[in-house]
Amino acid sequence: MAIFFALITYWLHRRLVRAPGVTGRAALGADLALVVLAVFAIAAGSVGTTLDPSWARPIGFLGWTWLAVVLYLAHWLDRRGREARSFWNGLIPFGLLVAPGFFLIAIEPDLGTAGVYAIVAISIFFMAGANLLYLTAIGTGVMAAAWLMVSTTSYQLERVQTFLDPFRDPLDSGYNTIQALLALGLGGITGLGLGESRQKFLYLPAPSTDFIFAIIGEEWGLVGTLT
Repeated sequence: MAIFFALITYWLHRRLVRAPGVTGRAALGADLALVVLAVFAIAAGSVGTTLDPSWARPIGFLGWTWLAVVLYLAHWLDRRGREARSFWNGLIPFGLLVAPGFFLIAIEPDLGTAGVYAIVAISIFFMAGANLLYLTAIGTGVMAAAWLMVSTTSYQLERVQTFLDPFRDPLDSGYNTIQALLALGLGGITGLGLGESRQKFLYLPAPSTDFIFAIIGEEWGLVGTLT
């Protein structure tokens, strides 16, 4: 979702900047309105109300930081234009903008969020016309940093091992993954039917968020997951 939102924001920004009679500030204001609307929709869906001032709490500081990074990168790269393909005017400033946030999140440690942060930033850089050689170098560096984090942090190494083989510990670390696979297997091709999921009753935590895909697969089957 973060990657999709980042790409849509950058695409709309480029369209607005190139529209006749639209200034850079007007385009930036429209981007900001899009961000606020997205935040409002996400928060309202999270708490079920738009009247309580606490609607912003589910997003948290990190969520607002995401939106700020997406907005600023889109605007900054658009102003760079063709210079985004160069080394000194494109890659180096981009790295100085993105790297601090990546490492601050990584040393918490939070590998998942740091990875998504990097993917979103690189996706925007790619849409801005970045040199593919530089993108390859960035991707290699991110993967090397991720490997270093995983190999030196025991619980992250265990999570990766569980992802690769959840049946190595079926009653503890691999339990949720196995239950999700079971849900997909029960759904088969056409599914059990809307509202007929069994796994969402005590077997899978967070069936409406983290494991929503497994529940869709159970109720709607392979057809539903591919739609």
